[in-house]
Amino acid sequence: MKIVDVREISPNAILARPIYSDSGVTLLAENTVITEEIIDRLNGYGVQSLWIRVEKQETNSFSSEAINDDIKMQIEHAIVNKIHFDNSDEMKAIAEEAVQVISGIVEDENVMQCMVDIKRKSDDIYSHMLSTAVLSVIMAIKLDCNSEQIGNIGMGALLHDIGLCHSNMNFYDVEIEDLDAQDKMVYRRHVIKGYEMMNNQHWVPEAVKNIVLSHHEREDGSGYPFHKKSDRISKEVKVVAICDYFDELVNGIGYNKRKTYEVVEYLRTVGAYLFDYDLVTKIISQIAWFPNGSKVVTNEGDVAIIVSQNKGLPDRPIIKLLSDANGNPYEYEVIKDLTEHLTVFIVDTEE
Repeated sequence: MKIVDVREISPNAILARPIYSDSGVTLLAENTVITEEIIDRLNGYGVQSLWIRVEKQETNSFSSEAINDDIKMQIEHAIVNKIHFDNSDEMKAIAEEAVQVISGIVEDENVMQCMVDIKRKSDDIYSHMLSTAVLSVIMAIKLDCNSEQIGNIGMGALLHDIGLCHSNMNFYDVEIEDLDAQDKMVYRRHVIKGYEMMNNQHWVPEAVKNIVLSHHEREDGSGYPFHKKSDRISKEVKVVAICDYFDELVNGIGYNKRKTYEVVEYLRTVGAYLFDYDLVTKIISQIAWFPNGSKVVTNEGDVAIIVSQNKGLPDRPIIKLLSDANGNPYEYEVIKDLTEHLTVFIVDTEE
């Protein structure tokens, strides 16, 4: 699955996620086959990008231009769907800096070759690593990391799972902890494999090699490969580890796939013991639990669409009711600000 600009989509592509109108009406269902007529309709609706399915045998473009386009699309997707911003000026500034940082990293021919190799071997891992890098760099900027830290975080996140590209085992939407001992060991060795691949590369900074090796270490020493505890884990590793874990859970890489709000809630509780508490608190406070335009279900049984966010309260957005508990559509506009309707809670999403 990958995000594609509508201007560049090819007919016969298959839609991977539904598209909704501002009022919550389903414009296109998941698995719709895209036609020229549908592309014209999407342009008419003002839809700029969409998720399409990628067949394993599909031939991808591996040019630096294509990878830079992927970077920009991933950053745009994160800006729109994942991150809280105080205002549009902040959003624009961080988006521009994130594009500049990651594009600058992949301009290095060694990094570009790694990205090309990863994309050839596994488009899914490539997408996960790029998504993690985008999220990590945006968070590093918002955490006021210095330029060297941001660069190391970006490169480390882009390369963090390179050791998985040589594995033939299935780790999508499965819990690695539920695998037998042999398969679990093979999976966990990807950090060692990745480090070995990077260790003799003199162009790779030591901080980046450390991210590749240590991004599965945890604050309480329960991680791997060396069971390091907090004081032995660098800030760069900690930032990438949290963003990697978030993306793994949302997209089902080594874990059963979960919804965004479930992942944030998990990070806020169990994750608080696994990661640096201050960092994880700051990072999840920036995550949009329920992105604008997503459909949700309230504890009163209403189906609603998210129309706006409340600063600092990602679990209390502003919603527009679409239908009641009996499935009857509302005949008039009902907007609820959940900071004012304190007995109304979002209990599920329709993704």
